Amino acid sequence: MHDMIKKTIRGNQYLTKPFGAKHQLKLLPGVLRMLSGPVGSLVDSLKSLAGGPLQDLAAAQRAKGEKLTAADLKGLDVSKLAGALKGDAIRAGLVALADELEGGGADLIMDLLRDTIRMKGTSRDAGFDSCQDDFDTVFQSDFLALIQVLAWVVQVNYAPFLPSVSGK
Repeated sequence: MHDMIKKTIRGNQYLTKPFGAKHQLKLLPGVLRMLSGPVGSLVDSLKSLAGGPLQDLAAAQRAKGEKLTAADLKGLDVSKLAGALKGDAIRAGLVALADELEGGGADLIMDLLRDTIRMKGTSRDAGFDSCQDDFDTVFQSDFLALIQVLAWVVQVNYAPFLPSVSGK
């Protein structure tokens, strides 16, 4: 059996246990469906921001020993930023994601969260919430955390198989 892997996401400590091979195999078709096609285009469009004008601006700030602030974004050429966000790809990706969720994707999400918990405090004695069983409590008003936790769980379980997920 694998040990639990920890990650801090949006100020909360999460732990997950890598799935066994049978469970990975069971979920693989759904994971592939979610990561391919228009949803993959959505991810690619959003990732292009990191390699474009925002990265250049952040690098310039780091070179000066400063952090990127909201005030720095005022001088950013919005036309370059708009080009990095391919509107049609994002819309198509969102529609595909909605279709996937209506077609059983929500069940896949719950299966992916099966062995993931959120710590209630800094020690194990403080207790935890199951990301699957306590879904409403853990992710209420914080779907960004849900997306980040799901991406991490997929990375933990499928990164060697899906290099684009792991960033390799």
